Amino acid sequence: MLRIASLSLPVLLGALWGAPAVSAPSAPLSAAAPAAATPAPSRKAEPVQVRLQTSDKVELSAQYFAPERVEEKVPGVLLVHDQGSKGADLLELAEYLANKGLGVLLLDLRGHGDSKDEVYDWKKADEKQQRAIWALAPKDLEAGAEFLSKRKELHSSKLVLMAHGKSSSLVVPHAIKDRNTLSTVLIQPEEKVYDFELKKELVELDGLPTLLMCGKGAKKAMAQVREAASPKGVEDSTCEVSCLTSKPKDVLSDKRLPKTVYNWLKEQI
Repeated sequence: MLRIASLSLPVLLGALWGAPAVSAPSAPLSAAAPAAATPAPSRKAEPVQVRLQTSDKVELSAQYFAPERVEEKVPGVLLVHDQGSKGADLLELAEYLANKGLGVLLLDLRGHGDSKDEVYDWKKADEKQQRAIWALAPKDLEAGAEFLSKRKELHSSKLVLMAHGKSSSLVVPHAIKDRNTLSTVLIQPEEKVYDFELKKELVELDGLPTLLMCGKGAKKAMAQVREAASPKGVEDSTCEVSCLTSKPKDVLSDKRLPKTVYNWLKEQI
């Protein structure tokens, strides 16, 4: 029995009278858009919750964004939040960098965020205790850097360190002694934190690409920091200043921050 419902008239007549079948005219090429015309949706980076242990046996909480389908090893980025803050404050920046194909570790320092415990709790600590907590925080960066160095998908000798606010006092000293550091990004860095002085410490980073990101009104101060940190002159300095139009306190929420950081970073990779 013929199923005539699905046949065009020329084809049906050919089947009934033995005449050669005539194909129905094809639709114009413009009738349907090619498959490639619809771009694939961009991947949203999904972090994995990890636990790190420091050399003094402190458990830290962190989120790791692994690069997707990498053909070759890529740099790892260690993001360090401000003093008294938490890693989640840098989540938007972490997601952006991860979506660009980098491996990103978003760390909660001891006593902060999900890393606080009965021994270390920044908000409950007095000033003396907070200073003691901060003095031990370099061990947290060491644990984070070690984690990234052991990831098979990451380049062990291409570590990018990024700090916000007072955590520049942790990131800069770490970068000075860690030969695997590729570059550093300091977002609205604090110039003096306890015994740490940014201008003096940056001199030790001479030769290592460093970006000073700041908000509106802080450009002059950061330019002075750059000048002081460039003993050979700013013309030959590897330290750069980039200023956003947002206020210093709003830098992290500035939508241009992630793109500005990444555009600078990809020139260093």
